[in-house]
Amino acid sequence: MFELIGKLAEKIEEEMGIELRYCGEFHFRKESGHAMTNDHTIMAKIEMDDQRRAEAIEKVNLVFAWFTEWTEELLAYTKENLNHSLEPVAQKISMSSVYSF
Repeated sequence: MFELIGKLAEKIEEEMGIELRYCGEFHFRKESGHAMTNDHTIMAKIEMDDQRRAEAIEKVNLVFAWFTEWTEELLAYTKENLNHSLEPVAQKISMSSVYSF
């Protein structure tokens, strides 16, 4: 996700002269820092009974649902409040140009 969003954020930052802190390099460095230092093989070896596994899956699904709601709210806010200021950038950046980085 960060690879695609980071490249798009970089283009928008260049065009508009604003830092997209949570979509750009700043947040990417934070995410990769703690993600790369965690040993996920230890977590994969944790044994859980069926009830604990079901509870864990339920909690993970809840976090993903919250994240989805949050990103949808961000998109709605952006469309409603910032659409006019992003039009010049949107015209220059299409999804095909994002994938061509």
